[in-house]
Amino acid sequence: HGSASGIVSGLVGDVADTVLGGDPNEQAFGAHARTAGDVNGDGLSDLLLACHFCGTAYVVLGSATPSAGGVVTSLALDVIMAADLGLGSLSALAPAGDVDGDGFGDLIFGDHWNDAEANDAGAAVLVRGSAAGLSTGSAADVAAVALQGSTADDLFGERLASAGDVNGDGYDDVLIAAEGADVDILDEAGKVFFFLGGPFGLPGGPAEAGASAVITGSLPFEHLG
Repeated sequence: HGSASGIVSGLVGDVADTVLGGDPNEQAFGAHARTAGDVNGDGLSDLLLACHFCGTAYVVLGSATPSAGGVVTSLALDVIMAADLGLGSLSALAPAGDVDGDGFGDLIFGDHWNDAEANDAGAAVLVRGSAAGLSTGSAADVAAVALQGSTADDLFGERLASAGDVNGDGYDDVLIAAEGADVDILDEAGKVFFFLGGPFGLPGGPAEAGASAVITGSLPFEHLG
């Protein structure tokens, strides 16, 4: 935990307030570890954790009383499975801010190898927060919006992030990169898609159609994003 004097230095086992471990069957747990925002609106930040390409992510709620730690499967409020979101993996994940303006933090998940539209075109899914968190064991019932890359090897969803509320309308906005996208004759210059939030979340469907702006790379193999 932080303090008036900052973060204490030392060996992690000595200074950590809580230590979380992954399921023994999942490799490289913690390769994705970041804030989830406040998904249940209780005023405390939550954690978003995942192993590397295992297809499972966990949301651990923040608490005024630190947990003693343990295996994350016994502590997580929500377990998000890639298959429940129509994705093959969870290769990228990030807090999306409050995209629909309901007072609860939302999350976005990417699978840049998704083949739904074309080989490795990629896809991303927005999952909404609520007073109960994301769900009760699966995010399938709250997967609000699915976005797809449209061209083979676009790798849409490999990088994604909240953009904050860019246009000041009270809804947070989202950036999603397609690092492998071609721009005219520029191979793999890359594109970054900007999506506006709104009362229904993000506009779903093909990224090119739903984005309010697209920023493109200017050099071959720049991989913008």
